[in-house]
Amino acid sequence: GCYCGLGGKGEPKDATDRCCQLHDTCYESLLNYHCKAKTRPYHYNWHCGQLSCRPGSRCAYLSCECDRSLALCLRRNGRSYRKLYQFYPNKLCQ
Repeated sequence: GCYCGLGGKGEPKDATDRCCQLHDTCYESLLNYHCKAKTRPYHYNWHCGQLSCRPGSRCAYLSCECDRSLALCLRRNGRSYRKLYQFYPNKLCQ
């Protein structure tokens, strides 16, 4: 798609790609807090199929929440995934 992977622009190709677009937007919003979400380690718990972010620094917690939201979105929209978009060329994303 146009958003899952490095970079992102144009229209999402399906609901799975929309999840990645929302994740990109979440990470971008963390820049307002001077957080480098892509490199920030964090801790989480997995219990009975539920993912929860553990308290830590504000940036670590918020980074975890972005990733948690992505995981939940992908789970909800898993049936929308189309292998056709797996290696979709970025140059076609307008």
